[in-house]
Amino acid sequence: MRIVGRYAVYDEIGRGGMAAVHLGRLLGHVGFSRTVAIKMLRPQYAKDPSFVSMFLDEARVAARIAHPNVVHTLDVEATQGELFVVMEYVHGESLSRLMRNARNEKTPIPPPIAASLLSGVLLGLHAAHEAKSVGGEPLDLVHRDVSPDNILVGVDGLAKVADFGVAKARGRLQTTRTGELKGKVAYMAPEQIEGRAVRATDMFAVAIVLWEMLAGRRFFQGTDELTRMRNLLSGSIESPRVHAPGMPEALEAVVMRGLERDPNRRFATALEMATALERAVTPASAIDVAQWLETAAAAALERRSVLLARMEESSHDAFSQPVLSDPEPNESVEEESGDPTRPVPGLAADSQFANRESRIPNVSARPSPRRGRLGILLLVAAIVAVLWAARKKEDAPTAPIASIASVAPAPIEAPSAAPADADVPVESAVPSAAPPHTKGRGRTTRPAAKPEKHDCSPPYTIGSDGLRHYKPECW
Repeated sequence: MRIVGRYAVYDEIGRGGMAAVHLGRLLGHVGFSRTVAIKMLRPQYAKDPSFVSMFLDEARVAARIAHPNVVHTLDVEATQGELFVVMEYVHGESLSRLMRNARNEKTPIPPPIAASLLSGVLLGLHAAHEAKSVGGEPLDLVHRDVSPDNILVGVDGLAKVADFGVAKARGRLQTTRTGELKGKVAYMAPEQIEGRAVRATDMFAVAIVLWEMLAGRRFFQGTDELTRMRNLLSGSIESPRVHAPGMPEALEAVVMRGLERDPNRRFATALEMATALERAVTPASAIDVAQWLETAAAAALERRSVLLARMEESSHDAFSQPVLSDPEPNESVEEESGDPTRPVPGLAADSQFANRESRIPNVSARPSPRRGRLGILLLVAAIVAVLWAARKKEDAPTAPIASIASVAPAPIEAPSAAPADADVPVESAVPSAAPPHTKGRGRTTRPAAKPEKHDCSPPYTIGSDGLRHYKPECW
C-alpha cells in the first residue's frame, strides 16, 4: 500500500497494455473515505507525451457518459510523478472470467442471464454513442474495444461497460495512426480491421460476446491473430444453435443480424439491438443475475470481500480522526495549517501508512472551538457586568434591613403610598411590608430629613462608585 495525493493505492486487480487497475481508497477530510478503482499509467508510458494525451483523453471522454451501465469516471490525478484515473469500484467479477469458468465447468450461461447482461451493455453503449461535448455537440463516440474483459458484472445484478481507452471520438487529441489497430482482434468487426469504426462496429462485438455466451465456446478458432483476421474477413459464420440446439429462433436471429459483415445490415442503434434482444428472450431480473453471480463466482467474491474489509479497516484506523484539531495555547492556527506536508494527526510512525514521501494536505485551519466558546462567554460576561453596573448606579440598593433596624436615628424610606417629601416615623416603617425603595421608577425616593445638629439629611453620601456611604456622625 502507498499513498499518492489523497488516495491510498492497494493491490492490483487488473492489467492492460499501458495501465494497471488497483483497488484504492479516497482519503477525504474529517475521516471520510470511499473505495474506488484506480487506473494507473505505467511509469514507462508516463513520460511519453503521446501516451499521456491518450490516457487523459480517455478520462475526458468517459466523463461525458452518465449511465448506470457505464463505469463512472470520478477524478484524474497527476501528482508525485504518478498519473492515474479514478473510477467507481464495481464489486463483482469480469464477464471474461465468468465465461471462462462456464467453459471449464461445461455449464453454459442461461439465455435469460445472457440477455439481461448484454441488454444492459447495449444500453450503456447507446448512452456512449449519444454522448455530447460540453458545448452540446455530438462526440460520435465508438468504443472499439467491447469484449468480455471490459464488461463488469456487479453483485447488484448490473453489467457495466468499462475502458474507453481506445474509443474513437470527435475532438480527441490522439487519433489512430495509419496501419494501427485499436481493440482486440477476436472481437473486431470487418470494417474495423480496414481502419473504419462506426456505431455498428460496437454491435458486432456485442454479437460475438453473445454468441460465445450461448454456445459456450470461442467464436473465432485459431491460435494466432492472423488466422482470426482471415476467418473474420472471409470465413463462414455459423449459427450458435449448432452448439446450443435449444436456443430460441428469435434469439438466434438477433445474434446473426448483429454478425452481418455489412454494417448497414446490422441494427441501426444499440438501443434497437437491446430492444430486439429483450423481445427474443425475457431477460433475468437483477435479483436473478445477482444470485447467479454469487454461485458462479463465489470463491472470487469471498476473496475480494476479505480484501476490502481489511483495506477499509486499515484506512479507517489511520484516517478516521478529524484533520481539524485544536492548536496548543502557544501555537497559531496559521502555523498549523501552513505546511501542506504535515502528517495526518493520529498516524502512528510505525504504521504501514506512514510513507515518508507521501503526505495528505491539510484543510484550511479554523479557529479552535474552545477558543470560540471562551470568547462568547467573555463577551456575555462583559455585557452582564455593564448592565449590572448601570442598574446599580440608577437604582442603588439601600443598606441591609438588619443594619437599618440596628441604627435608630437613621430615617427609613417612606412607603410608596406616602408623598415623597412626607416625614415618616421610624416606628411606622415595617421592613417586610414596605420595600426600602421602589424599583422601576425614574427617581429614587429620598428618606425624610430628621432635624439634627449634624447635617444628616440624608445621613449618607453617594460616592463616585454609585454606592451609599453613611456618615459616621449620624450613627
